[in-house]
Amino acid sequence: WSGASILSRASAFFGAVMQLIANRFVVDEKTKPYQGEMAEVLCAFDSLNSMQKVAVKLFKGIHESKLIMESFARECESLEKLNSHPNIIPLLDFGNDLDRGWKYIALEWAQCNLLEHMRLYPEKDWDGFYLRYGCQILGALSFAFSRDIIHKDVKPQNVLIDREGVVR
Repeated sequence: WSGASILSRASAFFGAVMQLIANRFVVDEKTKPYQGEMAEVLCAFDSLNSMQKVAVKLFKGIHESKLIMESFARECESLEKLNSHPNIIPLLDFGNDLDRGWKYIALEWAQCNLLEHMRLYPEKDWDGFYLRYGCQILGALSFAFSRDIIHKDVKPQNVLIDREGVVR
């Protein structure tokens, strides 16, 4: 299937009005966006990859802020270096949405973050937490450090959990 064919099928499925990012990602209007400090994260479907569910991080107002521009460039560079680790969410694409003038990063979709997951599936003790989550988190952080990348905002909300329960 071509991207155009998938987009026309998506239009029929999602309704006549679709929000597209970079003429590729069809925004899922049913999933509430996450508002971060410098970007907004939307759930979308990748029309070039069989409508795979993805997260698209939009950096709005990038032309107005050198800080946002630097943050976008640093995040893209870091994610490219870390793309091979099983506990780091894979980078799928990045670039410019020319229609809006926004930069974007597309990542594999993760079902929830660690805080949400722990509320649903609490661990009984520290040993259980370490075996289930801590070891994977430390492995990802160690891998990043070995590539001269330091995550400066490690918190449960920034640790993602995929559909299989794997730390990403």
